[in-house]
Amino acid sequence: MIKKHQTTLNLYKDQLVKEEILTEDEAKNKISDFKEFLDNELRKAVNQAIEQLPPRCQAIYKLSRFEELSYKEISNRLELPLNTVKVTLLRAKKVLAQKITNHEE
Repeated sequence: MIKKHQTTLNLYKDQLVKEEILTEDEAKNKISDFKEFLDNELRKAVNQAIEQLPPRCQAIYKLSRFEELSYKEISNRLELPLNTVKVTLLRAKKVLAQKITNHEE
């Protein structure tokens, strides 16, 4: 989870306990449930962003991140020049970072 959200949730939990709206354990459980919800939403946004990448870019990204292949292994598997793999993966990371950043705002 993003750090600023963690800080906000902790402040909210502390306020709930301070005002005696919830016990410490109840507040922790409520915050934990909300964190899980946010994590799931972020995961969905990331997966959706990956699916929106162009096919070759998506394939290279998935091989790198999910199958943990090296640049060289991806290059061999897809029969692409090594530099093409490197540049394409860099572009994929930039696009995904932009989409996720925009999703959070």
